[in-house]
Amino acid sequence: MESEVYVGGDHTASLFEPSPEFVIGYLLSHYLNIYIYQVLLNAKASEQSARMVSMKNATDSADHLIKDFTLEYNKLRQASITTELLEIAGGKSD
Repeated sequence: MESEVYVGGDHTASLFEPSPEFVIGYLLSHYLNIYIYQVLLNAKASEQSARMVSMKNATDSADHLIKDFTLEYNKLRQASITTELLEIAGGKSD
């Protein structure tokens, strides 16, 4: 499709092939495709980021729980050892 465009006050005809309307339509459809693709990529990246943060939080929580349980276990073990030593020192036998 051809179209004539007059630039400024000059009446010299410039011929554009394809027409500006066709070019705009073509570019707009490609722009929309690229924009939708970018939105999908951003959504996927956000999902992966959320998964990574979630797994890091779970790992940190598990580490904290392990430290708490280890401390509690060591306290109970120490109390048991202390009780046995006191019984031995006191002369108590089972």
